[in-house]
Amino acid sequence: MIELDVHVLRGQVELRHEKVLRPTRRLWERWYLLPRGSAGVPIHTVLDSVPSDMPLMIDLKCFTRRSAARVRAELSPQTPIVASTRNWWVLTPFRNHPNTRVLHSCGSRWQLWWALHLTTFEPNHGICVHEKRLTSAVLRELQRKTPLIFSWGAATAQRCNELRDAGVAGLILDDYTII
Repeated sequence: MIELDVHVLRGQVELRHEKVLRPTRRLWERWYLLPRGSAGVPIHTVLDSVPSDMPLMIDLKCFTRRSAARVRAELSPQTPIVASTRNWWVLTPFRNHPNTRVLHSCGSRWQLWWALHLTTFEPNHGICVHEKRLTSAVLRELQRKTPLIFSWGAATAQRCNELRDAGVAGLILDDYTII
């Protein structure tokens, strides 16, 4: 599957890794600013070149349900989707859609604590956790709640194999050649 970082900026759904430096609306990445006027790639540009049956992982980088609904409207109902975000409240437009799975992404200790202690998962819902937080004890607890566990951050083939053998269903990789 292909993972896409999806943003909504000025009402437009776009793909990019860079973040917006508020209140300036300039884009930045790690330690540098992008040139003024830089923009992401409109989502339809990529979707038009991807087969409609290609599974997509949509990493929502938005903060409102309205923005998430705008993203959902851009996607074909036939396309298999995994929607993920650290902002769990924006997943509502993706719930109960055919061909759609929902992942609650945990980017911090408190989000993982919340998922372990307070969250119940519906069918087709799961969790996405950074590999450094996936100890064997955490994995056992998560597996009691959902079989749909994804992880990001693994950088070696050995770690990918450990996670797979431990029951992680999906790995999000920057470099797919390591596996």
